[in-house]
Amino acid sequence: MNFTGFGWGKNVHQNLGLLISDFEEKEKEQNKKETDLFEEEDEEEEEKKKKKPSEKSIKIQTPTLIPILESNNIIHISSGSEKTCFVSSSNIMYEYGKGITKFTKHTILSRACRITKIAAGRNHFLILTSNGIVYALGSNFNGEIGYGEDNMYTIDSPSQVPFFQQNDIKCKDIACGHEQGYFLTAEGLLYSCGANLYGELGVGNNTIQISPTLVRKDVVKIYSGTRSHHFFFLDNKNKLFSCGLGKSGQLGLGSKRSYNKPRELKKFRKKKFSTICCGQRHSLMLMESKVYSCGDIGVNGTMEKKLRTKFTIIPKLAEEDVLQIAAGSQHSIVLTAENEIFVFGSNGNGQLGLQADSQMVKIDNQLIPTKIKNEDFINILSSPSTSSSSIKLVCGSETSFIFNLDFDTLEKDFHSMLTSNKLMNLKLKNKFQINKLLLKLRLKKNEIDNNFLEKFDKLKDDQIKLLIDWIYTGKNKEQALNENIVNLFELENIQSLKQDLLSLYQMDDQKKDFTLQYDNQELKIHSLILVARSEKFAEKFDFDNSLNNYQFKKQLCSFETLKIFVKFLYTNYFDKNIQINEQTKQELCILKEKWKLSKYSDLEGKIIHSRNN
Repeated sequence: MNFTGFGWGKNVHQNLGLLISDFEEKEKEQNKKETDLFEEEDEEEEEKKKKKPSEKSIKIQTPTLIPILESNNIIHISSGSEKTCFVSSSNIMYEYGKGITKFTKHTILSRACRITKIAAGRNHFLILTSNGIVYALGSNFNGEIGYGEDNMYTIDSPSQVPFFQQNDIKCKDIACGHEQGYFLTAEGLLYSCGANLYGELGVGNNTIQISPTLVRKDVVKIYSGTRSHHFFFLDNKNKLFSCGLGKSGQLGLGSKRSYNKPRELKKFRKKKFSTICCGQRHSLMLMESKVYSCGDIGVNGTMEKKLRTKFTIIPKLAEEDVLQIAAGSQHSIVLTAENEIFVFGSNGNGQLGLQADSQMVKIDNQLIPTKIKNEDFINILSSPSTSSSSIKLVCGSETSFIFNLDFDTLEKDFHSMLTSNKLMNLKLKNKFQINKLLLKLRLKKNEIDNNFLEKFDKLKDDQIKLLIDWIYTGKNKEQALNENIVNLFELENIQSLKQDLLSLYQMDDQKKDFTLQYDNQELKIHSLILVARSEKFAEKFDFDNSLNNYQFKKQLCSFETLKIFVKFLYTNYFDKNIQINEQTKQELCILKEKWKLSKYSDLEGKIIHSRNN
């Protein structure tokens, strides 16, 4: 990858991760060069300037490289009105924004329990982990993080939401509205809490809820937004519902009414859409690579003279093959399969990222989608090494981000699972542990016998550590070769874990230790891969380490789809030579949900990208 990430828009609280102090230093240097020798400003004016940040530092109007995205492998970004959180692949969360002079670093979890999603509201965050625990951070003045009467102020560091912790309830999805929190449990129960002036909690009244309150029992997906006073959800019968503020038509129900009880959008009962994004006065939907919108005429992308109260395709994007959408308070971003970025809506804080021809020219709000033409930005996105399936869009209230997801994290996930105690099943010299499957992968022979293990007893501890490091990572190969350790153990000269993954896939079934049973057919897979990629199987192995087979439900997919899916788990891509039709695509997405592959929120984008190539 040639880029890590850009941000633009409102930076008054440094919530782009761009420190105002850094801008001021640059401006001081520039001002020294440009000082007018014939005119001196009085001391009072100079003091005012020092106290007030310059417009350049608080309105970033063109895509700008974000330092934290350059120095860390960021896999999640969530931006609110006043603060932004970045999550790295090493499971560290960085918080920027109001009241923070540099940044706050939160290490809340072990590597084995990863952050899978983070949602932002006005000044609060919800954080979901791979084991279903929900943490909260930030403001709770309106009960938006559900802490009840115990704490109606601010939570300064991520802490578990008491209701779910005390009742041992696991969640599978989260969302935030402006001052609301939404929680979807593993059993499909939808809870909400927070401000409820417009009925945006969906509980049948307009009363604030300071603790999570049950909304529905049959929900599979929830959608809301940083500044929104409304939300959508999908039930287990594929019915789509919306609720909350509707005076701009943002509920998509065909009226401007607000509702405190969920109402069904009946025209979508048999439709398959990818996602929904909520702004303050508009909503976007991505369906079959096309973008639909409803809501305020100034931000819905249509340039019509009246509100859209139902989801309708955006004309300017009708011919585009769209992969992703994101919505801020009053602006939106769209990514196409050609790696082109379209923006529309409000540009009051430069959140559209459109570059003016002159410093004297101001870019106004854009009523219809407009392509970003920043030359440096375009060169990076159009690079052959930049895959559209690796790009991620994020909108805060008045901020925009685009960054690349590092798919080499598959390698990192694999390594972290290999080195976990969960899969360490072979002792060397009675003090070192190693994964037996990986060791067998490295050997030129199939079995590990006593004669082989006795060779370890003759080695010094430092040599064994070096050998294990080489076996796991492919690193320090030269040193291992120089000490003749590699030859001693007849190890294959494999270069890296990435190659190992492909080698694992290509191995014969005798070296694959887990069986997927499908009707009268079987498919072998390594437990290493299952545990590293699927949260469902990671949980199963936690409870039953002797697990070695799984009976697959035939109705979920065809056997051919299962084979495509298994290869994807090993290689992280879909073979361009394989024809993936709409039915197969739907089955792959179902498998992603069933096997809890939360890392692959972009799975549909990867499928579409493989078909387009």
